[in-house]
Amino acid sequence: MSSLNFALALCLILTQHLLTYAAAAQELTADDVSRVSLETNRPQQQAPKQITAVSNDDTEIVCDQDEIASEAAETRGLANDDNVSYRCRTGDKKLGEDNDSQRGNKELIGLRRDLLEQSGQGSEERVITLNRDNAELAGMQPSNMDQLSDIAETPDAGRGATQTRRLPFKGYVSFRANTTFTDDTVKLTDAGSRLGGIVVKKTQSGQELTGHIEIGANFFDDESGAISPDSNSIDNLDVRVLYLSYGWNGMSVEVGKNWSVYHDIAGLTDRLISLGGRAHGVYNAGTDGAAAGTGRATNSLQLRSGEGQWQWGLQGQLNTEIPDLEQSVDYKYGYAASLLWKNLAGFSVGGAFNNASVDDVTPEMQARGQTGDSSAAVLGLQWNNNLWTIAATASVTENLEADDEGQYFDSRGYELYLGYSLSDDYRFRLAYNGLQPNGNAYTGTFDLNDTYISLDYQFNSNRLADMIYLEYQWSNGQLADGSSSPDILVLGFRYNFVY
Repeated sequence: MSSLNFALALCLILTQHLLTYAAAAQELTADDVSRVSLETNRPQQQAPKQITAVSNDDTEIVCDQDEIASEAAETRGLANDDNVSYRCRTGDKKLGEDNDSQRGNKELIGLRRDLLEQSGQGSEERVITLNRDNAELAGMQPSNMDQLSDIAETPDAGRGATQTRRLPFKGYVSFRANTTFTDDTVKLTDAGSRLGGIVVKKTQSGQELTGHIEIGANFFDDESGAISPDSNSIDNLDVRVLYLSYGWNGMSVEVGKNWSVYHDIAGLTDRLISLGGRAHGVYNAGTDGAAAGTGRATNSLQLRSGEGQWQWGLQGQLNTEIPDLEQSVDYKYGYAASLLWKNLAGFSVGGAFNNASVDDVTPEMQARGQTGDSSAAVLGLQWNNNLWTIAATASVTENLEADDEGQYFDSRGYELYLGYSLSDDYRFRLAYNGLQPNGNAYTGTFDLNDTYISLDYQFNSNRLADMIYLEYQWSNGQLADGSSSPDILVLGFRYNFVY
């Protein structure tokens, strides 16, 4: 059985079981909860220490048992042997968010949320009192607050959100390195080390201003495997992210270099730590997708919705230089859009497209296979809960992908991803990337057909996780010259300094 067939079969089997579980989870209604509360005739049992619920505006609420809250409930006649009180914190964590991503804008979103929490801008507290049976149900699975029929708010008893950071700034340095093993080489390489800072100011009326800069710093020389002597020189630094954002009424306008709206969908399967993410043109032609607008889009203007059930994004670009041409040629303008739907059961489905337009095709562009505008479209779906993440994406592109010799081709791509949390510290990942030329114009032999397996150990709880990881790429593809793509084993680590 080929690696693609194996990965497809495994994901289909797991998806069937998870669909059955999710369907059962959705059957819980307000009437069901009330009926369980009224009809259950069991001895009193210990309520869960923590429950998770979702409010009307799709905000996830985490509630912990609290003795002070119970004392406050007594003043309203709500405390007795059948009830239990919880202190709940509401913040910026939204519907359908998953914690299974160490790449892309998920890290940046997490840093922003931590900063809001630590500067006293992102959370507020309230107290609820539940019947013990309903508390048990809420502890078993995330529930809609409206479905818990006997919720009652009580006074806050004088305990408010704790402010631990006076300045709304967070800085970080992330040191990342790999030891890479192939058939005949062993190299110590940089794995995307970076440094950055983020500032967030949120007003009482809900308006929000964000500034973020992130600089890539290559601390290692990819050829020699030794620490680079000029690692602090300007030639060894590159701007990964640099943008300003203004948010209001659940929307935001973002200007600069930022993760693209195309990646909002393609990123559903771009979740490995060091490998993968190669089938949809996100990092096209050996770049970070800045010029084409599919990765970290430069010179971009984005309009984004908030994090509700329907999420959308629009993007425009002007005058971005096409990479690796001897005679400079620009994409004159680019445009993109994405749409993603999520539900309480953890399902997400969506699509995105991206286009970068050129005025004239030069002879040099024609010689390397570029015949016109660069375009891409991707569809994706995902299911996730606290333990599992399963996702699949598919794309078609024109004048976007290039082989290892720089020859462009139209393509069709597929990615599959499965992640499972073995514990709070250990996570297992399995993925597949497939990319094939589409049409007859391309005469090379390049073909991507890679299966990945990954295991990581995270030894802190920061948004930028310190970790040790092992990833293996089993390749059945070909390079442009007809030789086989190499298998790769990566032993890597990340260590972060966060202020």
